[in-house]
Amino acid sequence: MGDEQQTALGGLLRKTIAEWRREKGFTQMSLAVAINSTVGTIAAVEQGRQEPNLGTARKIAAALGVGLDQIAWPDVRPYPSAERRSPKNDPSLAA
Repeated sequence: MGDEQQTALGGLLRKTIAEWRREKGFTQMSLAVAINSTVGTIAAVEQGRQEPNLGTARKIAAALGVGLDQIAWPDVRPYPSAERRSPKNDPSLAA
C-alpha cells in the first residue's frame, strides 16, 4: 500500500473512531481504559498524530461493539448474506 493510501486510510480511521466513540457514549478516557491504553494514544489517533496498528484498531472496534470493517470502511455496504438472497427474492439464483 502506498503512502497516499495509508494516509487516506489513517484519516478515515481517525474520523470514524471519534464518531463511533461519541455515538457509543465513550469518552477518550473510558475508551482508553477499555482497551488498556492511554488517553494520549486515543487523542493522537483521533488527531492524526499517530496511526493505530492493527491490534489497537481491533481492540478499539471490539470495545465499541463494531466490526473493524465498519471503522475502516464505513461507506461499504456488506455483501447480502445467503439468508437475504434466495430464489424467492433474487431471480438470478433460480435454477
